[in-house]
Amino acid sequence: MITTCLARTTGVATLLALAASLAVTGCASTEAGASVPDDIAIVVGAHANAPAVTASDTKEAVSHFDAAGDRLMVVVAQGEVTSAVYDKSLDSLPANSLDRDEYLTLLHHKVQRVIAGAAADSPEVDLPEAIAFATSGFSDDHDRQLWIIDPGLVTAGAMSMLDGNLYAEPADLVGHLQQSGGLPDLAGVVVRMSLTINVAPQEGLTQDARTQLVAIWTEYFARAGATDVVVGFENMDGEAVEPDLPKVSPVAIERPTALEVEDCTARLSSASIGFEAGSAALSDPDQARSLVEQAYAQLEDCKGDWVVEGSASSEGDEAANLALSKVRAGGVADLVSEVVGVSRDNVLVIGWGEGWPCRKDDLDKQGHLKLQAASYNRSVVVSKVQDTDASRC
Repeated sequence: MITTCLARTTGVATLLALAASLAVTGCASTEAGASVPDDIAIVVGAHANAPAVTASDTKEAVSHFDAAGDRLMVVVAQGEVTSAVYDKSLDSLPANSLDRDEYLTLLHHKVQRVIAGAAADSPEVDLPEAIAFATSGFSDDHDRQLWIIDPGLVTAGAMSMLDGNLYAEPADLVGHLQQSGGLPDLAGVVVRMSLTINVAPQEGLTQDARTQLVAIWTEYFARAGATDVVVGFENMDGEAVEPDLPKVSPVAIERPTALEVEDCTARLSSASIGFEAGSAALSDPDQARSLVEQAYAQLEDCKGDWVVEGSASSEGDEAANLALSKVRAGGVADLVSEVVGVSRDNVLVIGWGEGWPCRKDDLDKQGHLKLQAASYNRSVVVSKVQDTDASRC
């Protein structure tokens, strides 16, 4: 059992082997002999690009289903989630300890067999929908646990990572989901997420993609209110549950490198530069430098002074967006100074935040974020111009 004295400490461990960290440990109740029932939700990726889930993968999660009042629900992550593959509450247990142990052993084995045999019946993967469905029956007066064993790549719904969205700013991607009403309330929920390896035709993750995926799910659980969270990677056997499971579209793993150049101005998207979530730190400094070198090659013959401008989407706090856009522009200006061979003082830096004159309207009529426009607005623009006060739109 997990009792009410469980510590709710904030922390998201990234890129960990979860063999040791996936354990949820209980503690003594504040009242002798008293305990709080558990609500346990297990979400598994029994779909075409996920490896098979074995009994050992779910042993720890299932082991907490062990006392009267506990409830366990198992849900498959798929494009449309309409029901659970397992949903049971324990009304009572045998009074004799030997009988009770035997009953629980048989019960746990049954649940593990159900999980191992689970399969998606609709195409694509909407993992946020599966999480929302699995946790919708949680009771506030129970200790609540959410266990996820899935590659973590979303191909359907408001948080889809197709069309380059894997490298969208996590705040934009999760904010888009939140505004659509797809973000559950996970306050007080213990979360253990094991990001598994991918199966063909999905390409395996690069280190850059792993970092980005963890950043997205970190943002997701933070916005959902969960504070006891572990997200990490786990190697599994790499074999699909069945060869003919419904289609799942592969997510593009490589970071985009597009460079838009026009009239002595080059736009570099934040996604292509590779800023870490909510930061000016670079996840891949070599790629960022390569993009600046490409921009320099395109703009070298232009006359005038170097200008670097940063912008932001409408998601989040306006003042924070303004500050972030300026510090990101400053980081790229450092690279421009190095590549071009000019003093950093000779590179003009402008942080526009949400006030960039060249921005696209990234809110719909309901005030919800339009993800592609938001990604466009998360840009750094490098220019070489004679009139630094003139519009570069």
